[in-house]
Amino acid sequence: MCGRYAQSADPKKLAKEFKVAEVSAVEPSYNIAPPQSILAVRQSEAGREAVLLKWGLIPSWA
Repeated sequence: MCGRYAQSADPKKLAKEFKVAEVSAVEPSYNIAPPQSILAVRQSEAGREAVLLKWGLIPSWA
């Protein structure tokens, strides 16, 4: 099973820390578990972007 974690950072602080133009406001959550959506920063061709992704692992047999 995947671990659980909390997400409560201010969107403006995240944008500054990760040098992302815009970060969507996300409700703080103190018990994120698979398969909830989470805010993630990823590198794209256009640069860094903040997006919502599904948290969890996909087993090799799936």
